[in-house]
Order: sequence, then structure tokens, then C-alpha cells
Amino acid sequence: MDDDLSEPDDQCERHGARSAVGVCLDCAPVPPHADLPSGVDAADLEHGTLVRLWGEVDEGLREQASRAMAHAMARPGGVVIDTSEVELIDSSGLAFILQLFRSGAEEGTPVVLRDPPDLLLDMLDLVGLAGRVTVEFSSR
Repeated sequence: MDDDLSEPDDQCERHGARSAVGVCLDCAPVPPHADLPSGVDAADLEHGTLVRLWGEVDEGLREQASRAMAHAMARPGGVVIDTSEVELIDSSGLAFILQLFRSGAEEGTPVVLRDPPDLLLDMLDLVGLAGRVTVEFSSR
């Protein structure tokens, strides 16, 4: 019986590092909807889920966000929220990110915010959550 399922390796074999949730930040697959100007999706990773936000993230993406949330919370392992391609985000986009963190805390699932733009960091500061969410910056 394989007992190696409980904890991910400390380092990625290809890139030498993992995020705080056990997911290599450089092994993320290419977004399947890269031709769309804005969106939210989720992709399976070896030790968790990558939730990607890109373009203008607002209430018009609510249905996509709901699907991504359900997908991420149904899978084992940590969640990486990649915001490196976010150009604009409104309060509903911020609420989605905070809901992922809240759901992760309730389920015991680690969640990390990857490559947030300054706008998002400012919003977190404004609502008093700067330093209270795990943030990482990739090597890209």
C-alpha cells in the first residue's frame, strides 16, 4: 500500500520549489480559455487546484466563479488562486477570492493568492485583510 498520499514532496522535481499549499507555482497548465478577454476557471494540479482569474473580474463572471469554487472545494489538496493576469477587479471579484479563503479555512484546505496585482493588494489593505491572506509571488 502506498503511504505517500498524505503530504506532497517538499520540492518540485522540475523547478525545485512548491507553494505554501504544496503546489509548484511553475507547473500550472496553460489556461484553456486564453483567447477570452476575462474569466475565471479551475484546473487540476497534482496536489490541489489552480483557480485562475484574468482580465476584468466583475459580477459578470459570477457563474464561472461559482463553477470554479465548486471544483476547487471538491478536490483534495491546496488551492492556488492565480491573479497574475487580472487587469481590473471589483468588489464581487474580491468577494469571490475571500470566499475561497473562507471555504478553505472551514474545510481545512490551504489557500494561497498567487501574483496579485497592486490593485488587489490595495483592496485587501482597504478592507483590513492585508497580511491575513497567504500571498506568494512566482518566479515567472
